[in-house]
Amino acid sequence: MAKARDQQRALLFACTAGILLSCRKDGDSTPPLVTIIAPVDGAMLQVPQSFLVRVQVQDDHLVESVGFTLLNADHLAIASDGGQVGEPSALVERYLSVEDERWPSGPVTLIVRASDGTTETRAYVHMQLTAAPLRLKAVFAIGGSGPLQVQRIDSTYQVTQWTFLAQDFGGMALSSNDQRLVIAGSVSGPITSVDVNTAGVAWQIANTNNDPQSWITALDHPRNGPMLTSFRSGAITGYHAATGSVAFTTYAMPDHESRRATIIEDQLISDQIDPNAGTRRLVRYQASSGALIGSTGSDLTVRYFSSLGDGWMLLFGNRSGDGVVQAHRLDLSANWEPRVFPGEPVVDAVGTSTGVVVMALPDRLVRYTYADNGAVTIATGIAASSICYDAANGELLALDGQTIVRLDPTTGTTLGGISLLGSANHIGALFNREP
Repeated sequence: MAKARDQQRALLFACTAGILLSCRKDGDSTPPLVTIIAPVDGAMLQVPQSFLVRVQVQDDHLVESVGFTLLNADHLAIASDGGQVGEPSALVERYLSVEDERWPSGPVTLIVRASDGTTETRAYVHMQLTAAPLRLKAVFAIGGSGPLQVQRIDSTYQVTQWTFLAQDFGGMALSSNDQRLVIAGSVSGPITSVDVNTAGVAWQIANTNNDPQSWITALDHPRNGPMLTSFRSGAITGYHAATGSVAFTTYAMPDHESRRATIIEDQLISDQIDPNAGTRRLVRYQASSGALIGSTGSDLTVRYFSSLGDGWMLLFGNRSGDGVVQAHRLDLSANWEPRVFPGEPVVDAVGTSTGVVVMALPDRLVRYTYADNGAVTIATGIAASSICYDAANGELLALDGQTIVRLDPTTGTTLGGISLLGSANHIGALFNREP
């Protein structure tokens, strides 16, 4: 009998609890109300900036919490905050900070979430984010051997001996978004990523080479993709510059090696050679996965790729000792050759704007403009081994021996010179964000 009474009490307790829970659920079925007072739709934000978010929240019971998230067009969180409320009605204020200067310009959305513990309401405000003003942080000059010498030129053009690396040299690339200087070895050296703020090694990939030929055939960093590292084995691996993790690995055509690679729009384009036959091909892949799409024969040793937009690209390179400019469709279905520089191979090239590229020829600098197929000599007597473009100040930097010459890329006017502390073969510019 006692056992039966206990069972009845347990059943009664369970039913009562269920009724109470049901009542609470029914009572909390009305979501909170959220009104965003500030900012307003269409507000402009400038990186870096802190801005006030003011919202009014209320609920028929209690508003437990409010959360704030600022998302960009790729649904990445730029800023977030939140906290407990514990009242049926409240005016909530928070400051959100957008401090990371690497965020690009574009539309952003503020999402405010209010919760009563059971239901949630969201409110939205759409704004426009303007990227931080582009700033030159440093120029790096690399050269020498045993050890490799890295010099750093700051934004006021002061030169310091920044670091030494005990490795050989097969290429360099800079990532402004990740604040990394990546140096590829050749026969024996590793791939070394250096933190540009500390000069410390961020990550390193050991050289697996066991013969006297170069391990790495190219190191390229397109602005909209990972570090593209081409190996003599035929592999083309995209490494995330910040961590060294692998984004993808694809492979050159059979018996070929990639000697230059880039990402234009949604495609990876690679200049490849069969070292035994001496023949070349332009090969295209899906940039996101590395999946092979197609290829076509080529007679050009590519020094530089430049996007023209609308499915076209420019190639600057060499053929039989001549510098050549070619225009290709990205799908490789058509091409034409607007310019040849007889007896003047392209040493280096860099874009200054869409369709405008400065070339370093053996003893002069030439600005090429695709719109009118114009080729204008902007400087003579400069035997540049490497050039780069300071997009923050609108200056062309040309390495000639142990001097970096600063020039106006439009007129060729010399703006100044930077004397290095030692020999260098390559230079590159680093910014607070990608240009």
